Parts: sequence; C-alpha cells; structure tokens
Amino acid sequence: GKVGNVTVRFVSPLRLERPPALKTGNQRYLNADCFPFDHFLRRLFQRLFMLEHGRYPDKEEIAALCPPVGEPVPTVVEAAGLWLDVPIDGPTARRDGTRPKGYTLGGFLGTVAFDRVPADWVSALVYGRFLHVGESTAYGFGRYLFCAEEIVDVERFTPAVSMLDRIANVDRLSV
Repeated sequence: GKVGNVTVRFVSPLRLERPPALKTGNQRYLNADCFPFDHFLRRLFQRLFMLEHGRYPDKEEIAALCPPVGEPVPTVVEAAGLWLDVPIDGPTARRDGTRPKGYTLGGFLGTVAFDRVPADWVSALVYGRFLHVGESTAYGFGRYLFCAEEIVDVERFTPAVSMLDRIANVDRLSV
C-alpha cells in the first residue's frame, strides 16, 4: 500500500550524487531542481545494508532484497532549499592524505515533499532519520526530520529513562 504524501526536512546538508542519466554540466548532486525519490530510496537501502552487514550490497543483493519502489514511482510534489557549502577543517579527510586540510563539502539543505510513498519504505525512512543518508555522513551530513503525520505515527521511539530519573520518581520520593 501507499502511505501518501510525506515531507522531509534536511537539517544537515544532503550530499547525494544524481543518477548518471541526470548529471548535467556541473550539476552532479541532488538539489531542489532534481530530486528523484526512487534514487534517494535506493541509496537509503544501500546505507542501511552497509550498516547492518559492514559492506555495500552488490547488484544481485539489491535486486533481491531492496523493497520495490512501486508503480507509479513516487514523485516530488514540492522541493525548496539551497545548496550549502561547509568548510571542513582538520589534518586530512582521508587516511591516505588525498584531501588537503581546509577543503569544502556541500549539500542540499531544505524540504522535499513526496507523493505515493510505498508503505514498505516507512521503516527504512524512519531508520534513515537516525542514521543519515548520502555521502559525508561522518560529518553529520544527510540528517532529516519528518513533517508528515503518517510517518510520525509510525515512529515509536521513546526517550530512554536514566537511572537518576527512576530513582527520583515522585512515588519513590514520597515513601
């Protein structure tokens, strides 16, 4: 089934390359003008697979395990945002020293609304909210929040209760 319209708000830059067919000139990354939702979902699947198995899936695993995006493919109803360049400080970004100190990474920051989101993808979207998606996640890139009640209702995460909160419970203190 379909969940309906879902809106995500990227609160840290999303750095995600476009599919090869959609790369034009110097436009290599997703932005408000080009945001294919099926590509975003497939990259989300690859990220979750990598975190679970310690490696990215091969083509056969993607074909066998990636939930179907569905027909018709979910589309972007509305996208608004900007490209944000973030300066990265530190000795080098890579262990092999190929990135010099003081380079810049960029990504899309804004809101994207989708229609006809497949229900099979809801849990992956919820996990992606906490695990981020795209490139440069080690720098905190790719974090998003939901702006749709359909997804919020599915999120059943509750805050952890610390030992101090348990001890300082009103019922325990009144004894």
